[in-house]
Amino acid sequence: MEVTKQQRILHAAQELFGRHGFKRVAIDEIAKKAGVSKGTVYNFAESKDELYFRVVEEELAQWCAEAESRLDLTKPADELLLSNGLFSFEYLDAKPTLRQLLVEDLDYSMTVWVKKLDHIRKRCSANAVKILELGIRQGKFRSDLDVENTALVLQDILIQSLLFKYRRGLSEALVWASTAMDLILRGLHK
Repeated sequence: MEVTKQQRILHAAQELFGRHGFKRVAIDEIAKKAGVSKGTVYNFAESKDELYFRVVEEELAQWCAEAESRLDLTKPADELLLSNGLFSFEYLDAKPTLRQLLVEDLDYSMTVWVKKLDHIRKRCSANAVKILELGIRQGKFRSDLDVENTALVLQDILIQSLLFKYRRGLSEALVWASTAMDLILRGLHK
């Protein structure tokens, strides 16, 4: 299949899933928006689940790449941890498909895609791992940290902060995130 058709399908799916969520979008709508047949969509992705996952994976890959390009390992690790978290919060907030995933489709995706999401989850936590390792080398963070699991916990705090924002409002999310990061940083420091 032509790359341009694949891109049109992904873009149409991203827009529709972002606007309406997984459950309320049909493959027919995606095909029409992409200007291809329903069969072409199914040649690209075997199911609506797979197409949705591809959209989510693409958006998360873009987030990982953008976050990595912004990582300046010459700065103090605790400063980097906060700036990386803020960037990620703002970036993910601006992605409608990821917002739908967190607000409406999280329970579904955690049931159906738990193994696939685990792979993406680890990939997306790579920057936090680098920052934590830097903090250990800089002597800012405890040397006995389990950096892999700590990075996953930091990622969960970011996701929970977004959930709070979408479900309870920005002010509550900021209070929760600030408290959580304060506890994390106190636990990371020597």
